[in-house]
Amino acid sequence: MSETAEEKPSSTPYPQEVELACPECRSGMIHLRYITYFTWLHDELISVPNFPAWVCDVCGRREYDMRAIS
Repeated sequence: MSETAEEKPSSTPYPQEVELACPECRSGMIHLRYITYFTWLHDELISVPNFPAWVCDVCGRREYDMRAIS
């Protein structure tokens, strides 16, 4: 018989709840948003809907989630 481990509630907040100061403008906060990501792959334009990105609410700077890029 196999035992199942009980899941313990995480003490860390969900990424959507985290607010960080923007490293670019230093006056805004960056928030997790889901955007459409565009990039060129050779001669072809690729779009990825619902791509996670950290976006500043003041200057609009975007930082992409490294796990999603890889």
